[in-house]
Amino acid sequence: DKTRVARLDVVFPFLFSAFKERKIPDEKVTVIFANGSHPAMSAEEKRAILGEAAYHRFRIEEHNCHSALVDKLGTTRRGTPVMVNPILKQHDKVIVIGSVVHHYFAGFGGGPKMIVPGLAAYETILHNHRLAVLTDDEGPLHPACRPGNLKGNPVFEDLQEAAKMVPVHFAIQLVLDEDQHVIDAFCGDLYSSYQKASLRVHRLNAVEILEPADVVIASAGGRPKDLNFIQAHKALHHASLALRPGGTLVLLAECADGWGNPDVLEWFSYGSYAEMKRAVQENFRLNANTALSIKHKLENFKILLVSELPHDPLRQMGFFPFRRAEDAIKAIEHKLNGSAKVYVIPNASVTLPVQK
Repeated sequence: DKTRVARLDVVFPFLFSAFKERKIPDEKVTVIFANGSHPAMSAEEKRAILGEAAYHRFRIEEHNCHSALVDKLGTTRRGTPVMVNPILKQHDKVIVIGSVVHHYFAGFGGGPKMIVPGLAAYETILHNHRLAVLTDDEGPLHPACRPGNLKGNPVFEDLQEAAKMVPVHFAIQLVLDEDQHVIDAFCGDLYSSYQKASLRVHRLNAVEILEPADVVIASAGGRPKDLNFIQAHKALHHASLALRPGGTLVLLAECADGWGNPDVLEWFSYGSYAEMKRAVQENFRLNANTALSIKHKLENFKILLVSELPHDPLRQMGFFPFRRAEDAIKAIEHKLNGSAKVYVIPNASVTLPVQK
């Protein structure tokens, strides 16, 4: 979807050659965007992601998780009903292409996530994502639901079980640098290529820190990582991992497309984190886990957000909103003394701080 960069424009020329060699006509090839629960894209956005040649060459489809047309494949051990786009059964071969990145509650993005939630029905996505908040732990999420971790992660284990109900014949898993250049690719079986790409991503982007900081100044890294508030939270989450309790965080995230999901604002009608957590667990909706995670951060850190979002709702949520980075930095100048521990993270959506 448009919130991820996969560099399909680099991959497709290789596929053109492979299809030609195997005498596969263009009309037999369908490209489907694994949107998950994300909104539909414009023609311009799809063309930019695929590249001009692929956009005009193949049939292009886009997944809509609210469509009534689904294939029901079964149920996972955790009770998730597995319903996916029927287009998967309409083709002899399925190729999964995407980039692998850290994901704040599923461990890593890419891989089987291209099937579930990427091509799954809303009910499937809802049940799977709800697993992240089913915990008695004091934190907002299950302790195994964290970036860079797949072991014992209920969300990942459930979505992988669900995705395995779909035959995938080949996968191309890309690793990108922070400038969105392809620096590695792992191909073949979906699950082994994903595991290898995940290890590469973690070695590339996880940064050890000796101690948490008093102040963290971070950027989400620009479009598409700060496309909206929901997407910007991933950078907020990474940056907060470098911060001591009670510390101050300045996050630069434009959020030109707004909130990403207006439902996120409704959760902040609950006065306390404890009240919100009970409500989220009892009446889960998509992105409720993100709202809960943000509420937990706001109760533990002072967060200054530089964005294009309206200031009144941000203040009501607990943020200190700004339009200009200079003004936000000026507001914390008194904290930037000689004894303060300060970290600057230019691309917090990519960089994962790990305490040694």
